[in-house]
Amino acid sequence: MKKLLIGTLVVAAISGGIGYANYSVTQEAKIELDKQLAMINTELGVKIDYQDVSVNVLDKSFLIEKIKLVGPDGSHFADVKSVKVMGYDPQKITEYAEFKLKELVISEQLKQQLPPGIADEFINSKINLLSSMKYNENSNHADFENQIQSSGVAGLKFNFSLTNVKELFDFSMQMNKQHQAQVDSGKEPTLEQQFKQQTQLMNVIQGVKPEKLNFEVANLGKLESALTQLASAQKMELGQLKEMIKQQLTFSPAPQVLKDGLTIFIDKLGSLNISITVPENMSIADFKKPETLQKLASPEEMANFLNLKVAAK
Repeated sequence: MKKLLIGTLVVAAISGGIGYANYSVTQEAKIELDKQLAMINTELGVKIDYQDVSVNVLDKSFLIEKIKLVGPDGSHFADVKSVKVMGYDPQKITEYAEFKLKELVISEQLKQQLPPGIADEFINSKINLLSSMKYNENSNHADFENQIQSSGVAGLKFNFSLTNVKELFDFSMQMNKQHQAQVDSGKEPTLEQQFKQQTQLMNVIQGVKPEKLNFEVANLGKLESALTQLASAQKMELGQLKEMIKQQLTFSPAPQVLKDGLTIFIDKLGSLNISITVPENMSIADFKKPETLQKLASPEEMANFLNLKVAAK
């Protein structure tokens, strides 16, 4: 009984310590967040208000809740239930980082301004977004995963892997620090400084080596209904819209395996998966070499060189 009591007190003490740490870090997070939002407002004219922000020191994450987005013209255009960011560190690239946006909803004010022809299933749905990155500094490798869902309608996934990324990541941190310093000082970078930075960035990107890329779209139940609404707005039946798209696809310069996959997906509206695998140890700069351009001369040669795979149903 005594051990149980001691154990309970230890757990309570630890929980209290974590709670205080959470509170302390939350106050710092609010200050940093407000600075970032003010910068967005200054640069883009978008005002972002939120009701609450909290920090979890255990998983190094912070949660922003009940967000309201207002455009440069003062119009309210969207609400977001919450945004959770994990692994954020303004000083370095972390081993794992995640951005999760939950339930973005377009405002009624914006819906009234949208042009006709946009499916109600899409504009009335809740949008969820998940983006993550795993980085191994020792192997100089990074995996990126991105998902976006229009609840009950359709989902998209876009994943890719890169290697030889350390120089790019280090340079991106350098750019962030320079940008923050300019914001704090109130000084705008000169055109010469901007051009120099962009040139350096492009040079660094040349050394990055892409490995794999995967794109997937899936019907979550209401995709056919949404496309029917879209076709109706164009005074067409869904079948007519499908045939028009397939006809345009016939004359496109895409590889045949891609055309076939897209045709199946258009007919069945189930799922579509497209993947490519870049030859080993090939950098962005290598794609500009004459011998590589020769292998990409035609759609079929390109599909073979990049090991293009397409699956549809």
